[in-house]
Amino acid sequence: MGGAETRVLACGALAAALALALPALASANPAPFSITKGVKVSTTDPTTLVIDCPRGATALAGAVVSTSTGVTPRDSMPTDSPRWVFRFTALAGSPNPRARASVRCLRLDPAPGVRRWKLGNFTGTRTVRVGALATRRVRVRCLSGYVATGYGISRTGTGPVGPLPSGDIRVAAAIPSPSGFTFRLENPGGAMVRVTARVRCLSRMASATRNGATVTQRFETRRPRFSDLVKSGGSRVVRHRCPSGHYSLAGGLSLTAADDIFSTGAHASGRRGGSWSFDHPAGKAQRVRTYLTCLSLRTGFR
Repeated sequence: MGGAETRVLACGALAAALALALPALASANPAPFSITKGVKVSTTDPTTLVIDCPRGATALAGAVVSTSTGVTPRDSMPTDSPRWVFRFTALAGSPNPRARASVRCLRLDPAPGVRRWKLGNFTGTRTVRVGALATRRVRVRCLSGYVATGYGISRTGTGPVGPLPSGDIRVAAAIPSPSGFTFRLENPGGAMVRVTARVRCLSRMASATRNGATVTQRFETRRPRFSDLVKSGGSRVVRHRCPSGHYSLAGGLSLTAADDIFSTGAHASGRRGGSWSFDHPAGKAQRVRTYLTCLSLRTGFR
């Protein structure tokens, strides 16, 4: 009887301790959020859209969400810590050309007593030349101690050659890993294009002080992979979600090199979701691989 009573009291004490600890841990979790903005696109000059995370937050990932008919996304560029820059062009005569883009921001919400927290990040870049009607594989890695959270592509064309267009680059693959992204870039045009691939990198550890002592928070990410059969007949959209307790940051993908399907967009959506759009005009159904970069919300300063 006494042993059973002791066990019940011990379980009750443990439950009470957890009840006190969980709110404190929850208040120290990462607090990510998104900012979405739209812009009217000029039909004569490139249009720039700048999205800044508010003070105290950093930009982890950015992507184009939607474009109207005749609008082409040209650049997606993480720059300094809170900023992501997008650039668009529109064909002459496009009716009401518009575009929307979204940035995933991270703010920390430390528990009471945690002060002077520091969060490091930087952007890794690599610039390559992709020849006319050619494909180029590019890998961009973060430094040791950093984790990849998002990516962007910018391009510079050299002008048209003969009857073929130039300046366009298709992202046939953007495969995430813990330390970076591997890209496969296709140039369907008639001229060489210079492309810069950018990867936003977040320090795996954030530091702060509590009661005069240093405490740290380790960020954790997951990269679930999905497989979908995309039917032909025009534009198709697929959607997936991060596991429970995570926040979606960026959508990756991988298409088979010989397929006649191409990506028209990939972005995080909602709290856990991701959306991918493809153009598959004709032919048999094609298998595509999609990926989500997911930030754990269950970490805190310890």
